[in-house]
Amino acid sequence: MTKQDVKYWETFRANKSDKISKNEYQKICEMHSRLKNHAYFEPCTCNPKGVQRFIDDINKLYDNR
Repeated sequence: MTKQDVKYWETFRANKSDKISKNEYQKICEMHSRLKNHAYFEPCTCNPKGVQRFIDDINKLYDNR
């Protein structure tokens, strides 16, 4: 994770809302693809489990940095 990633993720995690904006959604997808080394992919918004998996993966990377 870059310093910018860490700073963004700290701000993201501090937000207590249970909803994410479209910009946050796209940023999560971009970060996940870069950090997990795969093509950019947006999980279907009809099932929040996909993006939650991305968030969980990024949280693990953040916690283990």
